[in-house]
Amino acid sequence: MKLAAETRTILGKKVSRLRRDGFVPAEVYGHGKKNEHVSVSHKDLAKVLHETGHTGIIVLSVGGKETKVLAHDWTRTQSGDIEHVDFYAVKAGEKIQAGIPLVFEGEAPAIKEKLGTLVKNLHELEVEALPEKLPHDIKIDISGLAALHDAIHASDVKLPAGVTLETAPDTVIVSIGDLTEEEVADETSVDEVIVEGEEKRAEEAKQNES
Repeated sequence: MKLAAETRTILGKKVSRLRRDGFVPAEVYGHGKKNEHVSVSHKDLAKVLHETGHTGIIVLSVGGKETKVLAHDWTRTQSGDIEHVDFYAVKAGEKIQAGIPLVFEGEAPAIKEKLGTLVKNLHELEVEALPEKLPHDIKIDISGLAALHDAIHASDVKLPAGVTLETAPDTVIVSIGDLTEEEVADETSVDEVIVEGEEKRAEEAKQNES
């Protein structure tokens, strides 16, 4: 993805003018690179970030000079507009560490059977890889969580070739936890309704027979 940027001389609180004009203040930095102040079109940036997230390489063009970067971090206003973005300049052949978002897939039998509640402890995994090897996301299949206290650890995740895990291997990503008091109460209420319904039907059947 390509993104045009302009060198920025407006700093501090004055950047609010840029935002009113449809631009986002940004910083470009990296290993051995001097920090650079730039601005980018909000419309173009939103489109690029939708495709790349934190891990897709962006070709940032500033005054005709192109630099490969990752959108390392960005902030949003309460209304959802992008307020600021940090670009990390990547170097060919240099591995970097990044947090990769987790996408949970499947249905846990323990949840379906109402044996417990799903507890997500992590929403991203820290990995190391060459920039072009970084995955956009990591899929976590929860369909194997069948019993209370079943868990998936970081070490259970199969990563793509060239990607190594930086999160501690014994870290719990997701597990089946105990039902809360409210959930237990709800289950009890449902069971009571079922029992009462069965008793009522049995009583009505008995009266019909007589």
